[in-house]
Amino acid sequence: MPDPDEMNTPPPIPPADAAVAAALARLAPSPARIDRDRLMFAAGAASQRNVLRLWQLAAGILMAAGFAAGVLYAQSTGRDVPAITAPR
Repeated sequence: MPDPDEMNTPPPIPPADAAVAAALARLAPSPARIDRDRLMFAAGAASQRNVLRLWQLAAGILMAAGFAAGVLYAQSTGRDVPAITAPR
């Protein structure tokens, strides 16, 4: 059975890989060229424009349907309906 302490230690690194690892450890990341907050604000604003257009389209369709229904109702009630009277 292997020793539990040996299971937690990483295997030895070959010398060539150790030199590459040391060179990579000395590198520093370059500063970001973009402003994260400005980017997130622009992304949020762009996503809201689509939602706003969708609501405007839905409201326009409902308004047109309501107007058409009103016109049809007004035309149908403009006809003269003959009155039927009961004989006396």
